[in-house]
Amino acid sequence: MLYLKIRTEPAPPDAWWQRLLLRLLPCANPDFEPQIHLVCTWLLAFEAADQAPVREIGLDAAGRVIIKTPDARNYGYWTDNHLTYQDFQKHFPHQIIDCAEFQAHLIGCVIN
Repeated sequence: MLYLKIRTEPAPPDAWWQRLLLRLLPCANPDFEPQIHLVCTWLLAFEAADQAPVREIGLDAAGRVIIKTPDARNYGYWTDNHLTYQDFQKHFPHQIIDCAEFQAHLIGCVIN
């Protein structure tokens, strides 16, 4: 597995009509759609073979875990695209992290 930490700018909250559409139409991340715009940092795990993202953890501005996907109900934000490990390195401010850092956030053993 390969691991990256990428930085993103928080997005403004969805407009009222976007929130309405999310209630009416099925979405890929029903449990996390309201929080996605709050994510400032993503921790991503990639398969070594095809270098596709397979697991993601979203952190808010305070470094708290607010999203962990995919799971049984949520497909994932970055796992639902065709970007590879190299694409993320090319297009986002990033830091290579190790398995221990990723797992610590995944199981909730991070001290901020």
